[in-house]
Amino acid sequence: MRKKQAGALLLCISLVFVGGCWDSKELNDQALQVGTGIDLNEEGEFVLSNQFSLNSSGPSSEGNSQQESYTEMTKGDNVFKASAAMQARITRKINRGQRTSIAIGEKLAREGLKQIIDIYTRTPEAQLRNDLFIVKGGFAADLLNSSTPFGSLSQREYFKLHQAQKEVADVTLMNMLRSVNGDSQSGAIVPAMERVQAPISGEQKQKKQNKYAYTGVAVINNDLKLVGFLNNEETAKALWLLKRPHIQYASTYIPEGSGLVTAKLSSLKCKIKAGFGENTELHIAMKANAELMENGTNLDLLSVANLKLIEQALELHTRKQFTELIHKVQSEYKTDIFNFGDTIFRYYPSQWRRLQNRWESEFPKAAVTVKVDIKVKRVGLTGGPVQLKEGELEH
Repeated sequence: MRKKQAGALLLCISLVFVGGCWDSKELNDQALQVGTGIDLNEEGEFVLSNQFSLNSSGPSSEGNSQQESYTEMTKGDNVFKASAAMQARITRKINRGQRTSIAIGEKLAREGLKQIIDIYTRTPEAQLRNDLFIVKGGFAADLLNSSTPFGSLSQREYFKLHQAQKEVADVTLMNMLRSVNGDSQSGAIVPAMERVQAPISGEQKQKKQNKYAYTGVAVINNDLKLVGFLNNEETAKALWLLKRPHIQYASTYIPEGSGLVTAKLSSLKCKIKAGFGENTELHIAMKANAELMENGTNLDLLSVANLKLIEQALELHTRKQFTELIHKVQSEYKTDIFNFGDTIFRYYPSQWRRLQNRWESEFPKAAVTVKVDIKVKRVGLTGGPVQLKEGELEH
């Protein structure tokens, strides 16, 4: 009898601990945040923009039942105060678990990101696997208020746009923090978004569509300040040096063929060796396979001699691009975004100990040489352009 009473007592006690989700919050009582934007206004206050997803039963403005998002803006002396003011305006509990990206206006980025980055690494809701954008020549609030043909959830669409470049988009914030907090005193690159105009005039231009495009990367120095930008071609070369996944194309004019040849590069490899003399020397060897995408010359690509000619032209053009890019970063930005310091730290630890405290001033003076090896592996279904007759081809 006592055993039965003890069992019944234990059963009653256990029911207290299996009472279900007593502290759960219904989805309909939450505001799902999908993106964040931060700007700096003229008064030096932080302007916070939050984009929220609206479900099918949610409110709509101006009778638009297809509205998918709602963007709210607040301001404060720091991000936390602006965030607290945001919750005071939103009728539902803000759920930041669905946030995919953070956008930063150029004005704030040039002032420095140190003022805002702490809250995104300290709080329990912090998500290091977020994309990060710098809005070139504009404000993050405008980016969040923009829409795309695929919907008004612009932050999710621009996240997908970044993924379309074959890059790992959801580690941008993490990569930046790793770069600037390492022993190599490196800078970082962050995707840049810029408002674009329609490429043609007339009726489409008059619609004043507020669209943004991926236009390369922003260069962030070791002090977490924006110092400049790289365009799409420069960005591709920088990502090759950093050994990060991306799309790589090469296009060059062939004088012997009187036209342009464009190739898609794959199997990208990069090796860096260092030498130490009066100045640090960096010797970079790049390798890639090429698939010809467009032949604007009169060359027959079935000819081995012509393929060799194209390979040499692609190598010369690519080496020139790398040399100009590295010189630009050294002379204008003076920031090691290529992680050269990390390479020296890993493979030449004794030399790095002598360079570490002065790498910021040593990097702009480093002598860099680049060697490029490109092999054409595919030319497509035809040798020469099909619009040319046999007598017009150069074999």
